Amino acid sequence: MNLTFSPVLADQLQTLQTLVHTTFREAYQAKTSAEDLEAHLSLYHSREKLSEELNDPQVHYFFVLQHHTLAGFIMLRQQSTHPQLGNAPATQLQRIYLLPEFWGKGLAKPMMDFCEDFARREGSAWLWLQVWQQNPRAIRFYQKCGFEHFGFMDFQFAHTLHSDWVMRKAL
Repeated sequence: MNLTFSPVLADQLQTLQTLVHTTFREAYQAKTSAEDLEAHLSLYHSREKLSEELNDPQVHYFFVLQHHTLAGFIMLRQQSTHPQLGNAPATQLQRIYLLPEFWGKGLAKPMMDFCEDFARREGSAWLWLQVWQQNPRAIRFYQKCGFEHFGFMDFQFAHTLHSDWVMRKAL
């Protein structure tokens, strides 16, 4: 499969932003208005916001490359917990996206394995995530990877407030 995970560096901000915007549009354009989609990207995935995240020592972005070709990205947030996880150390899988030309090629499972290994190495007892309830494909994938639904969490998508599922996996 020849899949590699490369930490995103500050001087790769433009590549990251282009990738985030492209993958996010592909994932949500059929499920939301163009106005809300662009507003969300502008509010939460601007150069400034991404730069702030890249400079946060608890945030880890990785480019996913297949045969040296950019295929997607992962964002993990260390020491990020949910009230229902108690005080156990946890890592949040905040973003995991592939470019559409890499969908269905068997990359998602190795990406998840990488996330789990990262969280374990960092001493986390849990890996957790939020997922939009209207994304059954993602929910099925997370369940197949051993995640369980354990709560709800609000997610602000531009001007709309969603109630996302919160899922966890013990490591």
